[in-house]
Amino acid sequence: MHETGEKEARRSFGWRVSPGWAAGLAAAGSLRDPKRMEPFHLSTFLTESIGSGAAILTTVAFFPQVLRTWRKGGEDGLSWAMLVLYLAGLGLWFAYGVLLTSMPLMLANGITGMLVLLILGLKAWRATQRARLRATGLAEDSPQ
Repeated sequence: MHETGEKEARRSFGWRVSPGWAAGLAAAGSLRDPKRMEPFHLSTFLTESIGSGAAILTTVAFFPQVLRTWRKGGEDGLSWAMLVLYLAGLGLWFAYGVLLTSMPLMLANGITGMLVLLILGLKAWRATQRARLRATGLAEDSPQ
């Protein structure tokens, strides 16, 4: 590492970052021997592990809602406004993940966004069915 880069690394992280830190982190030996790992490696590994764990949990947590919406045919009590705002937020989180090149952010928010789109589609499909039934007078809530 040239001198300017080394000074910048020390100023940013408080320790010297070796040029091959990514390769060192991926090597099985560096993961087994903590003495060989520099603090930056552990910090990056820990950060990505926490991000990945959070991404998995928040994405998996949305699956029961999708199943409930599927079983109830779109009548699940979630408002259109909530779903649209949630989808917009997921889109922004996804864009943030792209800017940071963070795979956990991109995957979690991309997958959850697709699940929200599925729920919106189910709600729209069910609303269309109800409107058709009302128009023919076959709906349970249509006036007789």
